[in-house]
Amino acid sequence: MKTFKLFMKVFSLTFVIAIIILVVGFIIAAENILVEKGNQDDLINYEDLDEEGKEIYDKQKALTEDNLTIAILGVDKSALRPDTIMVLNYNQVTDKVDVISVPRDAKIGLKEEQKVIITENVGWSPNIAKLTDLGGLMGKDNLRQGVLYELGQILEIEIDYYVTVDWDAFKLIIDELGGVEIDVPSYGSKFGLSPGVQTINGEQALDLCRERKSTSEGDYSRIKMQQEVVKACMKELKSMSASNITSLGNIAFNNVKTDISILEMPSFIPLISKIDLDEMEFHTIQGNGEKIDGTWYEVIDEESRLEIIYNVYGDYLEEEENEEDSEEDIIIDSNEEVNSTQY
Repeated sequence: MKTFKLFMKVFSLTFVIAIIILVVGFIIAAENILVEKGNQDDLINYEDLDEEGKEIYDKQKALTEDNLTIAILGVDKSALRPDTIMVLNYNQVTDKVDVISVPRDAKIGLKEEQKVIITENVGWSPNIAKLTDLGGLMGKDNLRQGVLYELGQILEIEIDYYVTVDWDAFKLIIDELGGVEIDVPSYGSKFGLSPGVQTINGEQALDLCRERKSTSEGDYSRIKMQQEVVKACMKELKSMSASNITSLGNIAFNNVKTDISILEMPSFIPLISKIDLDEMEFHTIQGNGEKIDGTWYEVIDEESRLEIIYNVYGDYLEEEENEEDSEEDIIIDSNEEVNSTQY
């Protein structure tokens, strides 16, 4: 009984954090949702890569072994065009948790394999697309070959799992928590809110998290608000009573889709006790607006992308390099010893 309660608490806590602007989702699924996990290798032929490409691919595979990544997508009822795109990374060596937001309008150059799928789905294919549009172009059944594959390319690491969350569930969860305390920005007046710190309900939180036209930084202001709501929800989650667990669980079963199977969930439970949510770090990949053939795209800034990759994986990469250096030193010392005995 104790184990079941622990499972339900972990299940609900992690689900709620994922819903609350789709940032954390380690143990989220419904019993009737068992989706077979795909493989991004379907779009990559290792032998066709040049030396630099193979080096990047090998590094990506090495990182995947020690990093657990979950893409969290906020979607409408159609579940085709994610309005919020985040990647949660948990380093199983350092227990570090990072959340990376990616602009929904990021410009994506389509691969030939993707164009084939798009043509089969809608009858034709463009050469470029917005990240958020890949779902509609490629269809629900090709999420891994579309949005998830591209997220992996941007972050140079394979995406292990995904969680899609309905916006209606977002509102329900906020209300179940009794609202969240937020420093409402000036554009909150558009929704009948006064600027300043106050407790807002689910509908109001959703309005703020989806608004970008009234903000000075467009999508980046929206991303910042989404991250602020996540932090506020974590604060509420710490005091969540046991009576809330069942209600939150019911919302999860009805509104979350994922490829984390019910059989995999137990293996996530030990990870929860190691994670300090207060130490979770948020990052946003920046881009530059560019109008191409009449459509505005966010062209990802390479310096911003590489800086975030280093901030998230840098400690791990340095540790790997130090280990390699140590191994080289051992080999050198061993050779010197052999040489001394021979001469």
